Amino acid sequence: MFERTCEGKVRILLGSTNKLGTGVNVQDKVIAINHLDCPWRPSDITQRDGRGVRQGNENPEVMIKQFVTKGTFDAYLWQIQEQKLRYIKQILTGRSIARSCEDVDETMLSAAQFKATATDNPMLAQKMELENRVTELKILRGAWSNEQLSLERKVNTTYPSRIQQYQHQIEQISQDIVLLEQSKDGEFSIVLDGKPYTERPAAGDAFALLYHTINEKCAKDDFEFEIGSYRGFRLCLNLHPLSQGIILRGTSRYSTDIGSSGQGTITRIENLAERISFYLINTQRDLEEVEKQLEAARQQMGQPFIV
Repeated sequence: MFERTCEGKVRILLGSTNKLGTGVNVQDKVIAINHLDCPWRPSDITQRDGRGVRQGNENPEVMIKQFVTKGTFDAYLWQIQEQKLRYIKQILTGRSIARSCEDVDETMLSAAQFKATATDNPMLAQKMELENRVTELKILRGAWSNEQLSLERKVNTTYPSRIQQYQHQIEQISQDIVLLEQSKDGEFSIVLDGKPYTERPAAGDAFALLYHTINEKCAKDDFEFEIGSYRGFRLCLNLHPLSQGIILRGTSRYSTDIGSSGQGTITRIENLAERISFYLINTQRDLEEVEKQLEAARQQMGQPFIV
């Protein structure tokens, strides 16, 4: 039967939700779905519609019709659908209906409309529309109130704290740049394990040996070791399993990955020192961005609720 339906030989297929629900694949040529009754569960409607509105249907659109009889038990059934959908949407979104506009779902409103139609009472339909509008306004008001509280928190706490943090970082990086300038044009020199090196290959071999020695003897709870100095910065080795790397410590802290070889690591240490000036530029840019966000938040804070 289902194969003949997919081939188009069966033009009308009539069945219950259990029989034509989950697991039935007859979507190939479905052009219309007609709900002759109202089920108890919202998921049943989803499953019914899913027999045609799904991947594999050859038709670009599927017509869905709901049949409701005025003055019958249909009104109660659609009321149950409306209540269940309301609860389900609140749980799925994790938000109260009084806090978010998205909780008023189109399917839920359709269920309310079907309920009003089934009662054959135009006043109830008008009441339903007004209730939906009031609910929407309450939700929008709640969203506006939450946004104002968020803006107040950002203006009074979040943005000033970030500005202070960036200003402190800029001050530290600026001091480190002054330290770098003192050895800007000097010859290569690095101290490893108390011994100075002026040749990069020798320094690379010394680092490789030092790395393996510390890696074999270090305790499980010790991860950072000071192994020397470079251009006035303390040179540290980080052996944490999740973040192994090289650290330069001046007034601030700068890190890079360990190279595949000892000499490769020495090159990375040199490049890390040269990048400190770029850290200053990036931090200054971040500071400017936060200051703009603070000014924008101040302008938005206190704006009246307008629909």
